[in-house]
Amino acid sequence: MTAVMNQGRERKSSCGGKDLPPRPMGQDMDVQTAGRGVQVMQAYAGATELRAAPNTSVYGERPLVETRNRWYGPLKRSLDFLAAGVLLVILSPLMVLTAVLVRLSSPGPILYRQRRSGKNGRPFAIIKFRTMVQNAEAGTGPVWSQAGDTRITKIGKFLRETHLDEFPQLFNILAGHMSLIGPRPERPEIVAHLEETIPHYADRMDVLPGVTGFAQVKLPPDSNLDSVRLKLAYDLYYVQHVGPWLDLQIVLATALQFAGSVISQATVMLGLPKHETVARFIPHLLDEQAAKATFRTPAEATIVSPLAVAADGAKLPPSVA
Repeated sequence: MTAVMNQGRERKSSCGGKDLPPRPMGQDMDVQTAGRGVQVMQAYAGATELRAAPNTSVYGERPLVETRNRWYGPLKRSLDFLAAGVLLVILSPLMVLTAVLVRLSSPGPILYRQRRSGKNGRPFAIIKFRTMVQNAEAGTGPVWSQAGDTRITKIGKFLRETHLDEFPQLFNILAGHMSLIGPRPERPEIVAHLEETIPHYADRMDVLPGVTGFAQVKLPPDSNLDSVRLKLAYDLYYVQHVGPWLDLQIVLATALQFAGSVISQATVMLGLPKHETVARFIPHLLDEQAAKATFRTPAEATIVSPLAVAADGAKLPPSVA
């Protein structure tokens, strides 16, 4: 375990055991992303926002960033414990209903436990509602889930879209393994690879992992190394600036996203016609003859006809102009 935890903190060269020189951050952080993501990446690369620890000469040997509000740690732990207890009481009926749906939807256990790397790389078992078929990784080993993953069950897709599968992690908070807010915990097998690939990846584990986090409310799930580098910038920003105001902002953003995802999924469940079904009319709107064949009533044909004329660049008839 010690060897795994130190892979990203003690990177030595193969020639004489000398320390590797610092890698230029600008070269390592070249993700093409618009908006706030680029600003955070530039801050990370240029050290304009993130305060580097002194005498940092080896990847991860000294943390790239240091937590500014150390006084907040004990208070944050107390708030986590209180919030987890209150949320479990409030959400218990919904969690019971979710457990029943998982049980009825596919064979296998209701809860899914998986080893993750916690604070300082210490492993723990994260708890989630099962969203995949049983033994989903029997033939693949540890891999990231991709769009259209056939291992995800029907109810599992809904749970993932609404993040209801994460609710059992409130028990992880009560056990002291996680915080309500922090960098998301990754699997030890993947952590070992990422520590070898991305400088300072282990620094994100200087705080307790969270059920939600800064990177989670701003970015989509990890899919490749570039996305991991971008999320790492957000995680390191959080590690340095963790405080009550930032945590409150993330809690509110998480609540809004959760409400939005539930409403979005509820709309899907109503069975409204999909975009592909409606979009088949669009080509006919630029062709008068096809429009007349598609829209049977004279009123509809009259409405479409001026669009066809306008599309041809001709002058609109007096009744329309």
